[in-house]
Amino acid sequence: MHYQYDAFLSYSSQDVNWASRIETALESRGITVFRDKTRLVAGDAWDDQLQGAIEASRHLLLLWSNFARDSDWVMQERVYFEASRRNVSEKRRLIAVNLEDANKALNRFEQITDISKANLYAQGAMSLDANPPVWLRVLDRLEEAYVAFDALQAAHKAQGGVGKTAMDLLK
Repeated sequence: MHYQYDAFLSYSSQDVNWASRIETALESRGITVFRDKTRLVAGDAWDDQLQGAIEASRHLLLLWSNFARDSDWVMQERVYFEASRRNVSEKRRLIAVNLEDANKALNRFEQITDISKANLYAQGAMSLDANPPVWLRVLDRLEEAYVAFDALQAAHKAQGGVGKTAMDLLK
């Protein structure tokens, strides 16, 4: 299946500056991102557009913060993604970038914790400029997660999709 977007970016509106920074950086690395602020069409129903974009996205990138925890939209996007990924034969990933704290409910998914461990969230998204090693590590890990996983899936298909799983190919 061909996806229009590599990642659907789910976040609280309180974290819009973080989302903008991540979207811009990933796009500059060739990863196509759906973010509501840059892709929604005015006048159309948001929930229909968001559901369509989730279906058109290979993976879900969740920016996790206390605001995200309290956001109905973030919860709906996550639930819809998890339901929709069960309906396709290809693997789709949920990757959380923990801006602050961790979400124990997401322990079964990949979590990138560099920003929360460096305590940068309270300082705002612009604090990334003063901490290039942290910022580059986050971006590298995201890029590796998307590119490497897609390469593993292609290798799995090339083997006829039998026997080894994508995780076996990582070993």
